[in-house]
Amino acid sequence: LWNLHGETVLSLIRKHADQLCGCAMTDDYSRFLIGLNNGRVALWDLNRRQEVWALAHHSGRVNAVAFSRERDVCATAGGDGRVCLLYARNGKQKDVVSGSEEALLKVLRWR
Repeated sequence: LWNLHGETVLSLIRKHADQLCGCAMTDDYSRFLIGLNNGRVALWDLNRRQEVWALAHHSGRVNAVAFSRERDVCATAGGDGRVCLLYARNGKQKDVVSGSEEALLKVLRWR
């Protein structure tokens, strides 16, 4: 599966190389999430090779992104001290938590 989607992932990384701060892929290699320096988060459908959504959820850099085990929710942690839980299907916020670096570390270990 990686070979099937590898070209799309590498293309996305190259396209956003100067802005890319974090990325995550679902366990089934079907979706790819990226966080950028400008506070935007984007979800890509690798099977269709198209962007599902791209939204600004942070006022600063996105430091980390992750998917839930069920792949229906993703989490982002930003330099603005916020952790956002987002619905993967549309990028809308499910919840927002303001906190410290501890919250960021929880996103990095989330799953």
